[in-house]
Amino acid sequence: FAARLRRIDAIRGIAREVDAVEHAETIAGFVIDRLQVVASIDASLYIESGEDFVREAGSIGAVRLSVDAPVMIALRAALAPLSTAGYDEPDDAMIFPLVVRGQLRGGLVCALPTADGAFAPDESDALVALATRTAIARDDLLAQSLRAENRDLVARVHALERETQVSARLVGLPEATSAE
Repeated sequence: FAARLRRIDAIRGIAREVDAVEHAETIAGFVIDRLQVVASIDASLYIESGEDFVREAGSIGAVRLSVDAPVMIALRAALAPLSTAGYDEPDDAMIFPLVVRGQLRGGLVCALPTADGAFAPDESDALVALATRTAIARDDLLAQSLRAENRDLVARVHALERETQVSARLVGLPEATSAE
């Protein structure tokens, strides 16, 4: 019982720490490494990538799952933890959905504890919270990156507009108006 409580506290700690990760591409490795080191849970993290879910970290399950793989269809329909038994995945694992704004963005696959054969309800709740915070943190970092990229592109467009106006003045053409 004490070991389970320590594992739950460790999972909750990881869920708090994931918000401090600075780069979207490092979240998967961070979560899986911390689960293994501090919670003794073997796990994999799948992230949506086009028409597939790609295992970004960990060693459980296939490297790539189609968006229409039976386990992903079931996970998308339930948006709740599922046993992987009966799917083309390891029979001794649970998959926790990574959900952002009601959309499945991936899955956290965790091997079941060998001693118990199942996660206790509070362990499962902690893993759900971790999966949720992981999905939201990753989505926030990706959005932040896109905003920065957009700012850079807008600055480049403005620089090109200024350059075009200077060039037009040098050759005596009428100045182009800005598309702001």
